[in-house]
Amino acid sequence: MIEHIHIRDFQSLKDVTLPLGKVTVLMGRGDTGKSATIRALTYALLNKTGGGFIRHGASTAKVSIDLDGHHLEWNKPAGSGAHYTLDGKLFTKMAGALPTAIAEVTGVKELEIDSMVRVVPQIQRQFDPPFILSYSPSQIARILGRLSKLNIITAAQLECRKREQRANSTATHLSEQLVAMEEQVALANRVRGLEEEIMSIVEQFHKLTQFAELQDRAFTARSQLEAAELECREAEDRYHAALRDADVCEACPWK
Repeated sequence: MIEHIHIRDFQSLKDVTLPLGKVTVLMGRGDTGKSATIRALTYALLNKTGGGFIRHGASTAKVSIDLDGHHLEWNKPAGSGAHYTLDGKLFTKMAGALPTAIAEVTGVKELEIDSMVRVVPQIQRQFDPPFILSYSPSQIARILGRLSKLNIITAAQLECRKREQRANSTATHLSEQLVAMEEQVALANRVRGLEEEIMSIVEQFHKLTQFAELQDRAFTARSQLEAAELECREAEDRYHAALRDADVCEACPWK
């Protein structure tokens, strides 16, 4: 619970100290700083950026908050980023973000419901409509989900669904790759079978070539044999002719 607020140089508030109880009601005439007090508390708890809220003539707006045994200070200089001090520990260079340690101590943070809706359940400003009742049913469901952390379960379910889809896609892809590899293996087996057939054909071709060469040599040998036989017959004919000539010579009377 917030027990004490000190506001300095924020809008119309030059130096204001406000003790708080479990229920604190701000009452008074218009333009006396009631809304500025709520804004100062809101800006300090959420680390709002900008500088238009710094009191005219001042260089830094400062809000100090005592809550649950902690002391928190928010300082926002003009023209530069804010810095926090929590129980003496300094937080700087936050780039407009709220440090996690600060949010854990205050319990206050802005919830982004969608790109158009942001809510701060712990803070209700003067002209704000009743909490979440002005939103659509789907936005109310998302707000309640964020408040009850049901959104974590929903996000986990969505993540599981995405992972399942990715796993199914991967399995399908791997299955297609397996089918393609099986086809490649079958093709490789067919190629090996064709290689064996080609080798057999080449071997038969070599045998046919050798057979053809043998046939050529046999044909050549037969031709040579026939030529030799012809020469033998011719020689025999010459021999017989010579014998006849010799017989005729022996029978001649003038011999």
